[in-house]
Amino acid sequence: MFIPRESKKKREARVREIMARLDAHYGDHPMIFLEAKNAWQLLFATILSAQCTDARVNMVTEKLFKKYKSLEDFASCDLQELEEDIHSTGFYHNKAKNIKACAAALVEEHGGEVPKDIDTLTALPGVGRKTGNLILGNIFRYSLYRCRYPCKAHFQPSRPCRFFRSDEDGISTYGSASQGILDSLEYAYYCTGA
Repeated sequence: MFIPRESKKKREARVREIMARLDAHYGDHPMIFLEAKNAWQLLFATILSAQCTDARVNMVTEKLFKKYKSLEDFASCDLQELEEDIHSTGFYHNKAKNIKACAAALVEEHGGEVPKDIDTLTALPGVGRKTGNLILGNIFRYSLYRCRYPCKAHFQPSRPCRFFRSDEDGISTYGSASQGILDSLEYAYYCTGA
């Protein structure tokens, strides 16, 4: 939120103070509450997290990843059975269809590996930019995609996303998440599913 008639200098000071408080409370490493042991598990957990709490997703994936131990298991599973397994996460028809198709694509087109670039990730069934960015930042540690405070979709601003970049001079604010701005970011403090 921008305060009317606030100078750029005061706004940057206010943002620095907010970020310092958040860092003091949460630390300066990206936070993720979904439990996963590898890239494809985090990918599927993130798909399941749409319109669902992370706590519920963790309860479901604890059993799910014991039942389906590999991408091949997901790719060859019975769709109705998978729907029943993830029913409590909501939107289970689409989520099950996307997870099964995503697993098949990972096995058939990517040799069982989760892609390491945003365009290939977002081409997978059920994977949008927010999910892709989460995977790139938290699994592959690409600093361009690392968000200290990822936000759920309901937090997404109506205007284009705003990002804050930390550098030796402090925090610089940027207007919107255009490609030129994203290319220049070192580390985003918060991001939404834009």
